[in-house]
Order: sequence, then C-alpha cells, then structure tokens
Amino acid sequence: MNSKRKGNITELAIALAFQKLDVAVSIPYGDCERYDMIVDINNRLYKVQCKTASYRRGDTSKISFNCRSITTKNGQNVHHKYDKSEVDFFAAYFLENDKCYLIPIQETCCCEKTLRLVPPLNNNYSNVNMAEDYELEKVVKKMML
Repeated sequence: MNSKRKGNITELAIALAFQKLDVAVSIPYGDCERYDMIVDINNRLYKVQCKTASYRRGDTSKISFNCRSITTKNGQNVHHKYDKSEVDFFAAYFLENDKCYLIPIQETCCCEKTLRLVPPLNNNYSNVNMAEDYELEKVVKKMML
C-alpha cells in the first residue's frame, strides 16, 4: 500500500474516532494547511495533524510517528518541523491495533514521538510514554470535563 493511501486511512480513522465521541470535525479545503483537521471540543477549536504510527524499528513493544512533514524540492527531501502556532495536537493511528492516540504538540520533539505498548521490562518508567495514556478517547474525555 502506498504512503498516500495509508495517510488517507489514518485521517479517516482519526476523524471517525472523534465522531464516535460526538466531537465535530472540520477538514480544510485543499492540501495546503499545516494541519489535517480542526476538532471542536467544548466549544474550543484545536488544530490536529494526523500521523500514521508504526512499530519503532521493528520493536513490537513500541510505536512511533514522525513529528515533521517531508516534502520534495528540486529532487531533495525537505523536512519541516511543526510548532505550536501551527498545530495543537498530533493524532496518530496505529493500524495493527486499530487505535488512535492524541498527543499535545508540547509533548513532542522535532523528529519523532515514541509510545510504549507494554511496560518496560526493568520497570523504569522515567522518560517513558505509555500509549494507553494517550488513547484518543481517554484524552478527549478528560478535555470534556
């Protein structure tokens, strides 16, 4: 499956996850904005950039997604990082478990975000982001309180 089709599936899965929570979703016309959708939670609008998550370098205990966009200019890949003036949240979709995750941009770096699917074997949780803490449904429900 090509990357454009994967991206379309990701955006649809994320929009559906928001809709199931009765959250309004608006999609900007065209493909020129730095965000993929706007969601309305408690009458507040948030810009969301959708990303496809995958196992991190073959490690099935972790998933990750890029926190930047990649375009081609003059045959060269150009990386653009996102900042909080452009995006409020990254929403990541992981096809293998059919789950969506919602991560505030302040909790990401310029390159990649990693979420753990299973606890670390050494029980050391420092600098560990558990995927279950970022499940879209849980994050949105907290925001609705």
